Amino acid sequence: MSIQGFMVMHEIYSNAESLIRNNLGTLRSRSFHLEDEPRPWWKRSDGSTMPVATVLPGKNDHNFSEKGAAWKYLRDPANYDFRPKANSPLIDAGAPVNKNELPSMVANFPGQKYVGSAPDIGAYEYGDSRYWIPGRLETTATMPVPKNGGKSVPLNTDLMFLEAYQAEEHIVLFGEKPTELAVIASLNGTGTNIVKPPKLLRNTTYYWQVRAVTESGTATRSPIWTFTTTE
Repeated sequence: MSIQGFMVMHEIYSNAESLIRNNLGTLRSRSFHLEDEPRPWWKRSDGSTMPVATVLPGKNDHNFSEKGAAWKYLRDPANYDFRPKANSPLIDAGAPVNKNELPSMVANFPGQKYVGSAPDIGAYEYGDSRYWIPGRLETTATMPVPKNGGKSVPLNTDLMFLEAYQAEEHIVLFGEKPTELAVIASLNGTGTNIVKPPKLLRNTTYYWQVRAVTESGTATRSPIWTFTTTE
C-alpha cells in the first residue's frame, strides 16, 4: 500500500505528508538524479533542492526491498498468483494505516482490512478468502489465475478468476482433456473466487472453464483455459 499525494511528479520535497507502507519491491522517487548525493547546482532559486531518487517523501516504513523477494516469497508471480507463500516473512509483517495518519480532514478512508494480526507486506493477504483481480466485469468469467497457457505451475496452485457481471453462481469445470471437463466446484455469491483443484500431477496439462449463471438462469461459459504443471 502506498498513500501518496505527489504535488508535482519530481518535486517530492513538497510532499511531507506522504505515507509509503507495506510495499514489496524497490522504492524510488520520480527524480531524474541517480547520484548518491545532491549536487550544488541542483539548488533552485527558491532555495529548494532536487532530491536523488533514493530519497522518499514523507513517512515510509514496513516496506520490504530484498532483491528478488517477489520470486522467493510469493506463490507464483509468473502465473499471476501474488499471494505470500506459507511461512513467508511477508505474512503479518506490515503495519495498518490509521485514519489519524491521513492529514486530510475529508479523506474517505473506511479503514484497512487484513487477515491475521497485522497486514501482510505486498498487495495480497495470506489466507484471504478472495483474490482481488483488477478489471471490469464482463458477461463471462475472465482473468484466469494461473494465467491461460501458464507453464511450470506449482502443484499446490488454486484456480482463481474475475467473476462475470451480475452472475449469481459460478460453476468451475476441470479436467485433463478440453472435451471432458467435470464440475469440481459451485460458488454462490461473491464470498470467494478461489477453488482448490483435484490433486495435480507433475508435467501435466490441465484445462478448465467457468460457467456463470445469472438470477434468471441464463448461463454463459468462459473460454477454456489451460496450464501446465511444473516438472
